[in-house]
Amino acid sequence: MKQTILLGNGGPISVAFTMWGTIFLGLTFIANGISYLDSETFGIFLLMIGILAIIYSLLAFTKFSKLSPKVKLNDSHLILRSSVIKKPMIFTWAEIRKIRFHSYQIDIILDKETIEFTYRTNSKISVKIKEAIRDIADSKNIESLDG
Repeated sequence: MKQTILLGNGGPISVAFTMWGTIFLGLTFIANGISYLDSETFGIFLLMIGILAIIYSLLAFTKFSKLSPKVKLNDSHLILRSSVIKKPMIFTWAEIRKIRFHSYQIDIILDKETIEFTYRTNSKISVKIKEAIRDIADSKNIESLDG
């Protein structure tokens, strides 16, 4: 079973709406930048902001980006990434002893340490993440605790 759940931007708005809204905003900046190219500096500034907004949207809000904040699950690994600039935490299911769930936090309990993964998303996505992790943990006989 393979599943990728995007965290989004931490607000109540869906990930898809945020992505398309950011792309639209970027295109608006690009259009304004083109219309202001006669005043060189300001037009170029607007073009750059528009391009950066579109690039950010594609990096932060798509399942295919390696940089997007997400929870990725498969039969062998649990991969947690809380933001575009942070490195992902990668665990094999075999090394996980217990998983404790809190409000917008997951504790991964290993043999010698506990790793805390704190994330920002909306309540629907948080529930979806916990259910997906709990399903695989149960199938692997890993104890999951509600905190």
